[in-house]
Amino acid sequence: PSPGPPILHERPPQPPVAQTSQIVIRNLPASPEPPRSVIIERISATPYQPRKWFFLFSFLS
Repeated sequence: PSPGPPILHERPPQPPVAQTSQIVIRNLPASPEPPRSVIIERISATPYQPRKWFFLFSFLS
């Protein structure tokens, strides 16, 4: 029997070069204090609107 076709394999990838880790410590500026005065706006409630079925029962009684 004749030998099979040659099998070509890709070259395995090269491992990356080892890099040493570097730690960088930065001192961040202090955050400003929040304002102490808070403005609260009150929104008036919508006027009460009774449901329509309430009137139906009031006429039946």
